[in-house]
Amino acid sequence: MSQSTPAGVAGELTSIQALAEAVFRTARKPAMLLDLGLRVRIANGAFYEAFQLKADCLDGRFIDGLDVPGWDETRLLHHFERVLCENKPLENVAAELKTPGLGSRMFLVNARRIDGHNQEPAALFVELEDVTQRESAREKAEIHTTELERSNSELEQFAYIASHDLQEPLRMIASYTQLLGQRYSGKLDADANEFIGFVVDGVHRMQSLVDALLAYSRIDKRRGTFQETRCDDVLEFVQNNLKQIISESGATITSDPLPIVTADSTQIGQLFQNLLSNAMKFHEPGVSPRIRISASRNGSEWLFSIEDNGIGIPLDQGGRLFQLFHRLHTRSEYPGTGIGLALCKKIVERHAGRIWMESAPNKGCTFYFTLPVKAGERKRQ
Repeated sequence: MSQSTPAGVAGELTSIQALAEAVFRTARKPAMLLDLGLRVRIANGAFYEAFQLKADCLDGRFIDGLDVPGWDETRLLHHFERVLCENKPLENVAAELKTPGLGSRMFLVNARRIDGHNQEPAALFVELEDVTQRESAREKAEIHTTELERSNSELEQFAYIASHDLQEPLRMIASYTQLLGQRYSGKLDADANEFIGFVVDGVHRMQSLVDALLAYSRIDKRRGTFQETRCDDVLEFVQNNLKQIISESGATITSDPLPIVTADSTQIGQLFQNLLSNAMKFHEPGVSPRIRISASRNGSEWLFSIEDNGIGIPLDQGGRLFQLFHRLHTRSEYPGTGIGLALCKKIVERHAGRIWMESAPNKGCTFYFTLPVKAGERKRQ
């Protein structure tokens, strides 16, 4: 092979220009080819369109002298010089460049050195990606997230203060009402005794409601508690907590082997406990509850199901059940705060899962929820 000559190098560079021009004609991203002195040899149509410049008005001009504010930034010029000297590609460096008609725009700049004979640098290829809208959306999302976090924090503080401040007067009302009933026992008529009972019952229900609201408000504020969680162990712990209810209702609970997941074990326990409690609460009189728990791998997630033989739920009411305070039955029929399933939904969503139900009146009910499958998870053998 003959040695490279200036004429040969020039010819090769001309060939590169021809090839670059052919590529540029179909390229959608703004791009240009610079010589070793960072002088523009050619820019594509997308470049001229992006910066609203007349065709070929940049040819032969130094990069830091373009009619586009931003290219004279010392940091950017230093990056280009390093690419030429060290042959290390420039990857997605953010640069704010201004256009005459559109104002300030944010671009990601990429650059590659093009070598000629004997691996000597011959030119610099520069390509841009306009990420202004993406950055604007990201900034808006960050602002929204910050505002949401602040709102949630304020909600939690309000819930805590409200629960703390409400609990004491509620306890006082209950205490003095009960004391009133004891002290004047036998001296009040039946109506007065009944009224005292209503007051005490109302206070207890209010205390339960305040506690449930506080628990609901705190679901999203728990951080750093995700860890390897054996669902079998969680279920065993929950059944031990519910031992008395299981005994009183005569419930039979069976379970297939459950997976190990990365989760907040306390909240997964709350999830199981609420769903099992509901399954035992809403059953036909004289019929012992039968509950079956299972889980199966479904692509990138675990699908859990809790099936019962209870009174069932009309399908048109299924979605509303997960709303705060929504009830299908009166408190005299089935006690509760109306928050349990909303709490379940919030727990599952915090774990990036979904929850829903399938049912029909008098045909039992099956609650489904999903949890993601992550590295290291496995199903018990």
